[in-house]
Amino acid sequence: MSAHYPRRDVYNADAAHTLPAVLIEALVQSAPGRLVLLPAPPAALPSGALRGVRTRFGATLDLTWNPHGATAVLRPTRSLRVTLTTPSGSEPLDLVAGEDRVLTLRTR
Repeated sequence: MSAHYPRRDVYNADAAHTLPAVLIEALVQSAPGRLVLLPAPPAALPSGALRGVRTRFGATLDLTWNPHGATAVLRPTRSLRVTLTTPSGSEPLDLVAGEDRVLTLRTR
């Protein structure tokens, strides 16, 4: 963790909280009834994994991606319909509480 002072005795809350949020928002955006996967250009982050992201509609998300595609695993805590937006477009997605939903995506 970076610090603003030479003795590194001051915790840098900006780096600790803001930088991870920026990275997550580049990969996953959610709102009640809406999920956007990979809104950032894939070239910016060619491959990786993001695990345990909590959406704003009550599901946990694991995401892995590479230059050829991505896999998202949604674990909803309640049944609902959301609008899923990916680089390929938008479509409705029905989620059932307690049932994992695996999505396979092709990147741009």
